[in-house]
Amino acid sequence: MGKQNRTVVASHQSVMAYSGPIPPPESLEKYNDIVPGAAERIIGMAEKEQVHRHTIEERQTKDRKTLMVLSVIGSAFVAILLVCAIIYAIYKGANAYQVALMIGAVGLVIKWISLNREKQ
Repeated sequence: MGKQNRTVVASHQSVMAYSGPIPPPESLEKYNDIVPGAAERIIGMAEKEQVHRHTIEERQTKDRKTLMVLSVIGSAFVAILLVCAIIYAIYKGANAYQVALMIGAVGLVIKWISLNREKQ
């Protein structure tokens, strides 16, 4: 019988993960060892990103409020126009069916306004 050689290979793998914009202190220290001032730059980037995100969220909130107000004003304007059309139709002798359709249209606009307000 021949001589058999056996080779054993051992390996070890480790994975480190973190969540958030800033790495753990040990990692920051290692970054600083490699590039002096890197930890401060990383923290500065995270602070700038937070300010940027807050600015965007504030702008979106303001835009949503403006859109809501404009939609309510526009809807109210349309409702007023429909009411005026109903009054004019009655004045010109419209039949009950036509007036009922117009009143239904006003009701739909009012319902749409109330649904938009509930979403906000």
